[in-house]
Amino acid sequence: MKRLIFLVTFIIASFPLIAAESLESGMQDLATQIVTNSKANNKQSIAVAPFPHSDGTYSELSNYLVDELVLKLFTVPGSNLEIMERTQLSTVFEELNISLVGAISPDSIKELGKLHGVDALVIGSITKLGERIRIIARLTDTETGKLFSAAGTTIPKTATISELMSNIIQREILVQTP
Repeated sequence: MKRLIFLVTFIIASFPLIAAESLESGMQDLATQIVTNSKANNKQSIAVAPFPHSDGTYSELSNYLVDELVLKLFTVPGSNLEIMERTQLSTVFEELNISLVGAISPDSIKELGKLHGVDALVIGSITKLGERIRIIARLTDTETGKLFSAAGTTIPKTATISELMSNIIQREILVQTP
């Protein structure tokens, strides 16, 4: 019995590091997790922000992942989510004089929800793990500014992914006004 418990615990603990077969399947898995978590928390409208790397930089991969995630969110059966994607969100944040670079404050997240009717903001990160890439998405309630769920996937680090990661994007940094 102890061996069975150990084996099950080992498999569960190892599961997050098992890579999806491809970027597409990993993003589909991430989208499914987000839809499931959003529905479980009665969130019907979400915004998806660009995902920075663990060092705080943004690359072409940052934008590609968000675009791919939005595409996959629409393919999850029965999702029925309203989605504000990165270019729309960037415009809204510029209007509110809020930066998408770095941490987004809970007050900024609340303002997004109040002014634009978004129930949740998806923020995330990209981390290199040797020959794999870990993508974490955090879902934040725009009414409270608090995290209510998270999702993740691990994808193989292919030559294309490496190239997209190496193309760092220079962004104009907006300063949030008090």
